[in-house]
Amino acid sequence: MPAMTVNQKIGILRQAVRRHSPAAYPVPSADPHQSEQLGVIPDHTGL
Repeated sequence: MPAMTVNQKIGILRQAVRRHSPAAYPVPSADPHQSEQLGVIPDHTGL
C-alpha cells in the first residue's frame, strides 16, 4: 500500500472534525513553553 499524501491526511482529518465536532483540540508545537496560552506574548522586561 503506498504512503498517504499530505492532502489525503488532511482530508481524513477534516472528515473526522466534521463527524465529531470537537469543542477543542491540541495544537502540537516545538515551543518549550507549551503550557502557555497560544497568542499571549509574555512580558519578561520587568517594566
